[in-house]
Amino acid sequence: MGLTAAELMAKLKQDKEFQGKARAREEETKQQQAIFDKDQAELLDELSQLGYKVNSVWDFVNSPNDYMSAVPVLKKHLQISHHPRILSGIARSLAIAELSDDNELWNILVELYKATPSDVSISIPVERGAQESIAAALRVLANPSRVGCIESLLVDYPNGDGADHFKFALERLASRS
Repeated sequence: MGLTAAELMAKLKQDKEFQGKARAREEETKQQQAIFDKDQAELLDELSQLGYKVNSVWDFVNSPNDYMSAVPVLKKHLQISHHPRILSGIARSLAIAELSDDNELWNILVELYKATPSDVSISIPVERGAQESIAAALRVLANPSRVGCIESLLVDYPNGDGADHFKFALERLASRS
């Protein structure tokens, strides 16, 4: 008969190798969080000055709250060097349908997508996902006037992390016409 969950937990608590690996994972997580905190400190300070008390730019992602007055700060920070994880959060926080007519934002995201490496070329897992996050924002911002641009991104970056997002956007726009 197998172990109960309580028995397994007690056994793992006594396992020195397991506990060592758990401490190492915990320390790595703390170090990564410190890097993220330092990287986004200026951004969070600027957002705080606007009245947004957030612990991370990721607090905006899929948030039901209105944070449209934060958009200029978020757009500014798309153009500042950030850790890929923070860049991903900024891009995803700007995936707001109400911004679909913002040509400046669209152009910033397109250029950023082109300049951001795809995950296959990134060896450090925590640094992956930025190109896909940018594509997710572009998908939400896509409108009929941007079909040609989306098609060009698919042609120029067929193996990019955003290909599925771009195909979805094209299908959505085609179904509306």
